[in-house]
Amino acid sequence: MLIISQDRMTVVNLDAVARFGVSAIPVSASASRPDYEWAILADMSRPVNGAVLGRYTSKERAIDVLQEITTGYQKYIFGEGGPLARRELYAPPFAFDPPKVYTMPEE
Repeated sequence: MLIISQDRMTVVNLDAVARFGVSAIPVSASASRPDYEWAILADMSRPVNGAVLGRYTSKERAIDVLQEITTGYQKYIFGEGGPLARRELYAPPFAFDPPKVYTMPEE
C-alpha cells in the first residue's frame, strides 16, 4: 500500500515501513496552539529514520486516520465462484489484493 503524506510531498510504501503509529511531537508554543500535536509517523527499515505523514490537533483524530489506513490495507476482492453462464465450466472461488493508495487527510 502506498501512503501519500498530508503535504503531498512524500509517498511511503507500507511494505518498507518497520513501525507505523501515532505519536506526540513538539511544536513551537504560542497562545493559539498547544505545545505539541499528534502525528502519524512511519519509521523506515532503511535507509532513513522516518517520515511524518500527517499532523493533527487531537490524539483521537490521529487514531481515526490510522484506523482508516489499516481498514484500507485489509481490503481485498473476493469472488465466490460458480458455474459460468456460457460454458459448462466452473469458476473456482478467488480473492486478490488490489493496488491501494491512501492520501492523508488535511484535518
